[in-house]
Amino acid sequence: YPDSGITVHLKNDLFDSTTAFEFLDKKGRRFFMKNSVETVQVHGVTSGYTGYSFRNAPHFMSFVPSETTTRDAQFETEATLDHYFYHDNTAPFLATRLIQRLVISNPSPRYIKTVATAFVGGIYETGGNSFGRGKYGDMAATIAAIYLDREARSIVLDSDPSNGSLREPLLKVMSVMRSMNFFSTYPFIAMSNVKEDIGQMVHEFESVFSFFLPEFKPYGRVGDASLVSPEGTLLDMPKIVGMLNG
Repeated sequence: YPDSGITVHLKNDLFDSTTAFEFLDKKGRRFFMKNSVETVQVHGVTSGYTGYSFRNAPHFMSFVPSETTTRDAQFETEATLDHYFYHDNTAPFLATRLIQRLVISNPSPRYIKTVATAFVGGIYETGGNSFGRGKYGDMAATIAAIYLDREARSIVLDSDPSNGSLREPLLKVMSVMRSMNFFSTYPFIAMSNVKEDIGQMVHEFESVFSFFLPEFKPYGRVGDASLVSPEGTLLDMPKIVGMLNG
């Protein structure tokens, strides 16, 4: 079927349950689908068939160690990771989180869509330049879309009080040190009680979700305007005073 983009593989030139369909999805993945339906009927211990059934039963691996079990575990793990990676929500989710970490806390839907589209299509074009290789998940196209979008570069938005983001406490400390041309004769710089004083220290986040809550809304005008400020998660009055006092 050349017009549909689907290739049909026949066995002995017969169209039956052994027939396989080959096609590419919109994300560039190649699939082979068998022309058959598998139905599992649910039976009770004593009542027989319950009237419930489901299609395409999942593969349940054997608990007996074997080479086949190891192989199937690897296949199922890869299939699970592919499901997450290629899920329709992955692109906009990553776009939002990356923009929040790298540019601004409250990106517009248009900005998120632009970055998500670059992630899915693997290409970002601007000013006559093209970034990416045209493959799903291309980070060159994604990062280019984040930094080169007009919402990241427009100086007009600098006057918008809802634009931008708070700088992380640790980055503020590093900026002060760099502005003072700090130089150490020791192989590394040791800082004590940093997390207690400013709320953040390298590798000392309290959960696997890093230091911040992406949807955190601080009390006051920011929260009242339905805006988020992830970095504000770390700020309370003692830490703000500690930061001001150096």
